[in-house]
Amino acid sequence: MPPAFPALAGWEDAFHEILSYLRPSEYFVFDDEDEVATRFFLRRTLLSLAVSCRAFFDPALDMLWHSLDNIHPLLKLLPNYQCLDSIYYLEGDIPPEAWSRLKTYAARVRGITFSRKANIDAGVWWTILEQCQGIPLLPNLRKLHTIKLNAIHIFVLRAFASPSLRDVFLEFYEDLDGDRSPSSMAPIAGSALQEFSIKATEITRLCLYPDLTIGREDLMCLSRFTQLEELYLNDHLVLDEDLLFMLNGLKNIRFLKIPILLRGPPESTQVHLPYEFHNLTGLDLCGPPAHLARFIVASSMPRLNDLSIWFGPHHSDGIETYLTSICRHIGPHTLAHFTAQLSSFVHAPQLLMRLLEPLLPFAQLEEVVVRQADSLPLRDEDLARISHAWPKLRMLRFDQSTTALEDPDRQPGSTARSTLAGLVDLARGCPHLTELCIPELDASVLPPIAGVPLMGHGPLDLCIENLVGAEDEETQLDVAVILDRLFPCLDLDYGIKEQRNYGGNANPYTAESENVSKLLRVMQLGREHYPRGVEPLGRLASA
Repeated sequence: MPPAFPALAGWEDAFHEILSYLRPSEYFVFDDEDEVATRFFLRRTLLSLAVSCRAFFDPALDMLWHSLDNIHPLLKLLPNYQCLDSIYYLEGDIPPEAWSRLKTYAARVRGITFSRKANIDAGVWWTILEQCQGIPLLPNLRKLHTIKLNAIHIFVLRAFASPSLRDVFLEFYEDLDGDRSPSSMAPIAGSALQEFSIKATEITRLCLYPDLTIGREDLMCLSRFTQLEELYLNDHLVLDEDLLFMLNGLKNIRFLKIPILLRGPPESTQVHLPYEFHNLTGLDLCGPPAHLARFIVASSMPRLNDLSIWFGPHHSDGIETYLTSICRHIGPHTLAHFTAQLSSFVHAPQLLMRLLEPLLPFAQLEEVVVRQADSLPLRDEDLARISHAWPKLRMLRFDQSTTALEDPDRQPGSTARSTLAGLVDLARGCPHLTELCIPELDASVLPPIAGVPLMGHGPLDLCIENLVGAEDEETQLDVAVILDRLFPCLDLDYGIKEQRNYGGNANPYTAESENVSKLLRVMQLGREHYPRGVEPLGRLASA
């Protein structure tokens, strides 16, 4: 070892920074073989550094123990932690030296994921809590993620309730007998919430996803999380005026995902108390349309730039009126992301654009997503209006109902549909698009290929859920040529019939889309491999 190297032994902060690049990701897909192999390589590298050089020992172990996928690696430091018939037990008392060693490693843990599938006997947690003597098992824990806890895991949460916690995701599922009744788990979830509201009041991000309804008295304890910045509540938890006003006292709130059911008649336009969320930038609401509109209109949200609303499971009738009230109140200057999930209509509007009209003044919109239970037509003139109204668009998604796609209308001209001429207008007016999904496209009427501009769009994920009028090969080639001229960098990993991360296409008629996708791949490969480059096939076709 060079004489100057021992001087580096005091550079612990620098080593922590360097080795942080070897720290495995806290979130990964367990069944992704490449990701599992990468995590194994990173852990082996950190272990090798820890055992090969004293200067690297503590920084490498800190990175190695920073985030645990489960609790077993820590508890296996106890010599009497044994597995019998797939259940883990503690045989006898914990030796003092073993407990001291466990505490040394436990202090390094900053994040942990705990699942009910860990199969740890409840007696283990009784013993752990007794050993802890009121001190958290993981004293420096910052992030806790639980998966489908049941009744016995209230002891687990008591062991993990640390003042150092900042990010908590709690998910409850069933009790010991497999009973999924809300009445069986609600007290357990409420007790856990009370526990954290006393011992971990510095939490800044709280996600609560039980399949149950927690009592009002337990939900009121949310007011103790005075540093809370993000709150995510499952749709089974309903907030009324009083609970919303309690949240109003949390001055640091930046993001809310909450279900709402206000008191009083649905047609009322007033609520009893004003709500001031001056730091709120993101809002995700679920509930009856009239109630959501009443809450937003009664709220002050000057920084809101992300709004997501689900008008279900109630009917979406009258949504045009409610959206108009909402849009007039929040103003067009800050909103950049808008999502609406619509339930079925009793009396559906004739056009999808009827619902989007109130949003047209919002020129700063970058993402618009509308998921519709009913099939609402979208026309070329609608796409033209969108291209003029929202020039900054990066994502535009209109998801059609699964029911409509399972038996789609395949007759060109039978209903109002977008055509490729509408996509031309959209491509011209929205040059920043990276994700586009339209319900239907009628390819029976095509614009002249020579008049379709050669666009310089970057990578785009395109989905056309129902392509009609493209049964013959000549039409399929023309469709591919036009799309290639408009979007020369299409991402074709999934073709044009579905998008990544959104599931498959329920439409049984996808042969035409698959053929168009194959033609587009050929055009892209031709440009990629031709030594001097080639122009898009569309220019050759128009020559």
